[in-house]
Amino acid sequence: MKRHFLIQFIVLFLLTPPLFAEISLFGKVTDLETGYPIPTVAILCSNGEQAQTNPLGEYYFENLGYGLYSFTFSKPGYATQTFNNVSVEGNQELNVQLSPPCTALNIITDELPPASIDKQYNPAIEINCKTEPLNYQLISGELPPGLSLDPQYGNIFGIPTQEGSFSFSIGVTDALQNHAEKGFIIVVTRELTFTTPEELPVATRSKEYRFNFEVANGTLPYHFEIISGSLPKGLFLSQNGQIGGGGIFHESFDYPSLENIEYAGDVFPVISTDKRLQFTSLDQSQISSVELHCNTTSNAIITFDYEVVNQENTSDTLNFAIDQISQGIFSGNEADNFALEGLAEGVHSFQWKFIKRSSASYYSTAWIDNIIIKGMNAVPSEIGTSYVAIRVTDQEGRTIKKNFRQY
Repeated sequence: MKRHFLIQFIVLFLLTPPLFAEISLFGKVTDLETGYPIPTVAILCSNGEQAQTNPLGEYYFENLGYGLYSFTFSKPGYATQTFNNVSVEGNQELNVQLSPPCTALNIITDELPPASIDKQYNPAIEINCKTEPLNYQLISGELPPGLSLDPQYGNIFGIPTQEGSFSFSIGVTDALQNHAEKGFIIVVTRELTFTTPEELPVATRSKEYRFNFEVANGTLPYHFEIISGSLPKGLFLSQNGQIGGGGIFHESFDYPSLENIEYAGDVFPVISTDKRLQFTSLDQSQISSVELHCNTTSNAIITFDYEVVNQENTSDTLNFAIDQISQGIFSGNEADNFALEGLAEGVHSFQWKFIKRSSASYYSTAWIDNIIIKGMNAVPSEIGTSYVAIRVTDQEGRTIKKNFRQY
């Protein structure tokens, strides 16, 4: 009995990984362009240990111990890569691809983002074809007051204290004494801000409403969008911050204008993963529809993108109607943009309806996206209080959001 138990123990020991296996990291380093292994790559671990790849591009660290480490891979002529917060548990594999050999040290940052007064600033000048360590220098010109250049890492950091446009040149030298220079401009303005009060002017049901959101300290043009909540039913926000007065309505289904859109049919449309409105999952003889109600100026224009997919070219169709009058029927397998000009002034109902006539065993679906109506009036159709969050983005990519209340 004891002999039998001993044999079982030996077999289990041979077949089961040791409970106290050494903690190691291993892998292979290859050329990103050719896929060939790269020998003699120097690898530095954050605990001070070093390794080097063999002729097959392989490397190995042993007895590291559990934890998070950083590993830096470098070789003259290749861009140095550092991997931070690598979790090492047991035998961990980390394969690395290094950029192809470089011909010259190069500053790859093309432009620096704008800065705002009294706001933290910390972008970095990016370099390739480098051999670290690097030394950054201000060659000419001046940085905005309040900002400094980190000579080791190339960050321009600090809190700007003065408005203006500041031009300067940055130079960088690597360990092989390769040198590169490049000119930059940093534009410093006051922080982008809404000047529109939180409480919007009162709207009256069935009365035309006009309003413009105001923003200061940004670079035109501005792009406005609703990111949560909604305006009162019948009011639409144009991308230029205008409500009513012939503005432009754009529904991209990133943040659907649910207060003015009604879903109907046997199966409601859904927002697809690519942020389009999709008519799908219908059985035979079922319909799925969406309807948009709005008030337009005379000679208004509506456009939208659509796509229809029909397996076996079935008779399933996407129908578009304005005020219950058909304006287009889309079938087969097609994707295009629809446009209609000359809409009459007044309230309109825009309806998209997908009709599945074929058997459920045949796949068919349709999408609509980027509904644009040029020439929008704003006429609230309900009373009550609405809450809405609006985000604005300026030409430089700076954004700010604010919550508003509408009675």
